[in-house]
Amino acid sequence: VLGFGLRDLFADVFTGLAINMDRSFVIGDWVQVNEGGAGMSVGKINEIGWRCTSLTTEEQTNVVIPNGLLGTEHIVNITRPMLSTRYEASVTVEFSVSPDRVKRVLMAALRSLDTVPGFDTEKPPVVLIHDTSELGIEYLLRYWILPWNPISPTSANDRVYGRVLAHLRAAGIGLAYPKTDIYTARMPARQFDSHRKEDLVELLAQTDVFKLLDAHSIASIVDAMERQHIPENQVLFHQGDKGKSLFVLIEGLLEIDVESDGHAECVGRIHPGQCLGEMSLLTGERRSATVRAASESIVYEVGKKSITLVMQQQPALAEALSNILAERQISTAMSLSELDPAQQKREIANFAQQLFTRMRDFLELYLSAPKAQWKRWQAYPR
Repeated sequence: VLGFGLRDLFADVFTGLAINMDRSFVIGDWVQVNEGGAGMSVGKINEIGWRCTSLTTEEQTNVVIPNGLLGTEHIVNITRPMLSTRYEASVTVEFSVSPDRVKRVLMAALRSLDTVPGFDTEKPPVVLIHDTSELGIEYLLRYWILPWNPISPTSANDRVYGRVLAHLRAAGIGLAYPKTDIYTARMPARQFDSHRKEDLVELLAQTDVFKLLDAHSIASIVDAMERQHIPENQVLFHQGDKGKSLFVLIEGLLEIDVESDGHAECVGRIHPGQCLGEMSLLTGERRSATVRAASESIVYEVGKKSITLVMQQQPALAEALSNILAERQISTAMSLSELDPAQQKREIANFAQQLFTRMRDFLELYLSAPKAQWKRWQAYPR
C-alpha cells in the first residue's frame, strides 16, 4: 500500500534524475509540453527540481509540471538543436488570380520582414501552393524566426499577416470568401488587374505625385506608361544614370542602394503602390541611388513627354508638386536634426522654390504657359 501510494513521487524523482543526466532540455530552453487532458503549455524553463519542473509562459505566469509527466508526455524543444525555428501561415486566394502573381506578391511581403528584429535573414522564406478548396487556392507561407529573441511566435505571426494583407491590398487581390452573389448582368471585376486602364488610374490617383491630377489627366498618363517585368536581383537603374522617367511599383519589392567610397548600402525599400525616380522625371537630375528587385517585380514607367503635356494643361500642378517633393526630401534629410519647426518650414519653402525653377526649365513649361502663370514663374530665380 505504501509503495503504491509513493509511486508517483518515486516517478517524479527518478524522472528528474534522468532529465538532469540526459539533458534533452536545460534551464533557459523554450519547450512545448503536452499535459494530457490539461492541454498544452509553452514556456521557458527556469527551474528543474527533483520532483517538478517550472516554466514561465509568455503571459509571465509560472507553470509547475511534475517530472513524472515529463517522462510520459510528448515534449518539443523549440530552442534546440538551433536557435532559429520555422513557422507557417496560410492564406486562401480565389482561382481567378494567377498563382504566379499571388506567389510574387506573397514573397515580397515575406521578404519585406527581413529588417524586423527576430526574423532570420539567413534562411529565405518560401511560398508554396498547399491545397485547393471550394473557396480557392491555399498558399503556405514558411518563414524562420528566433523565438523570443526578441520576437515571440505570436508577434511574428501578427507581423506576417499584417504585411501579407498590406501587399495583397496594394496589389488589389482579396482573400477568398464564400460567395452567394447572383448576377443577372455581366460579372463585375473582383480583383485589381494591372493590365486594366481603370484600375491603373485608381492606383495612380493614390500616389503623392499624381493625387493632385484629375481622372482625365491620369488616364492620359496611363495610356503612355510602359509595363516592365523585373526578375529578382536585376537592377532597374544604377546610381548616376541619366533619367527622364519615374516608375510605379505594382507588384514585388525593390531595394534602394546608395554607393559611398566604393561600398553599397541598402537605405530603403519601395513597396507596391509607391513611386520612385520622380526627381529625374521632373528635373532631369541623375539617379541618386541604385534600385534593384529584391523579389520578382512589376513596374510601370512614366516618361517625360506624358507628364509635360499634363503640366502644360495644368500649370499650377508644377508648383504643387514642387512643394510636395520638397517637404518629403527635407523632412527625410532633417529627421535627426535639431532644427525647430519654423526653420524646417523655411528650408522646405526655399527648396520648393529651387525645385519649381528646375522643373520649369527642364520640362520647358513656360513655352506654353498662360500669361498669368508665366508672370508668377518669372518671380522665381533662374
